Amino acid sequence: MVPRGSHRSVSARLGFGLLIAVVLGLGGIVLSRNLLARARAQPAYQFDPMRVALGDSVPAWLDPAMARAFLSTYQHVASKPFSLLDQASLTAWAKRVKALAWVQDCAMRLRLPDAAHLSLTLRRPVAYAQGALQRTWLFDRDGSRFPLHGQGNHATSVLASTERLPELRGLGAAEAPHLEAYCGAAQVAACFMEEVLPSVAKAAGPGVPLPRLLGIDLANAGLRRSRDRPEFRVVVAGPTKRPVFLEWGHAPGSSHRLVPASTKAEVLALILRERPGLAGLAAADLRFRHRWRVRLVAAQ
Repeated sequence: MVPRGSHRSVSARLGFGLLIAVVLGLGGIVLSRNLLARARAQPAYQFDPMRVALGDSVPAWLDPAMARAFLSTYQHVASKPFSLLDQASLTAWAKRVKALAWVQDCAMRLRLPDAAHLSLTLRRPVAYAQGALQRTWLFDRDGSRFPLHGQGNHATSVLASTERLPELRGLGAAEAPHLEAYCGAAQVAACFMEEVLPSVAKAAGPGVPLPRLLGIDLANAGLRRSRDRPEFRVVVAGPTKRPVFLEWGHAPGSSHRLVPASTKAEVLALILRERPGLAGLAAADLRFRHRWRVRLVAAQ
């Protein structure tokens, strides 16, 4: 025999359990309908390549202006939304991204249901040049070039970013220099900024103002104007902002005999000690360790 009290208790529990089951069942029906409606409105694994968010490991040189320059180029290869389950569309998009001149290396992994994580190694622009039809080209330290999309005010905002880019120009050249000349000039710019200036800062000592790189003169690239003049000249400015031409020589990797960057840094440090801020100078020659004084050219 079952005691009444126990019977009433069991009945109450069953009733309560049934109530919970009914409520949960109704909630499940409503929830299932909502999920179904959402799934119909937003197909599963739908990916929009135009929705871009930069990650945490962004290099310091990729300031907002440079980021806009890269993203404006990326927009030219991004496509309409597609399903991440569509292998053909996914592969085609990844190939377009890897083919961008900005991109040196690319690795991708999916983040289902609707995102893809790209690990990009970008080429860092070290210089720029104006081409035909006012087209602006950026160059990395190896001389690889890539176009700057979004001309006009957008291009100006990039070139006036926190790290101002030096310009590659054929000063006084009657005809436009060939592409190899620009590549060599970009390598000179990278060597000056990455090797010469840091060494000068150490050798010249504290308190000595360093010149700012304005550009590279490539008018004599390939020695096409004169074999007695340096192939490239580095154009810098001191505190007075007056341009000073530093005779450089050949580009890194040239088949010609090269003066080591360490020698050029040593000479520039000596000049700065004697002429702080390159005061009163119009030109100097970095190639001659023992004859740099006699090759100084005073400003008029």
